[in-house]
Amino acid sequence: MPDESRHARGRAKMLEVHGERSLRSVEGLGDLGRLIVEFA
Repeated sequence: MPDESRHARGRAKMLEVHGERSLRSVEGLGDLGRLIVEFA
């Protein structure tokens, strides 16, 4: 089961560090993108 709070925190940090364009690119990777956002 996905951890929504982990995803939300990772998404916010990725936006802060890399910006919207990078976040859209990573999220476009599907499940791999979700793992990157949550754990990296």
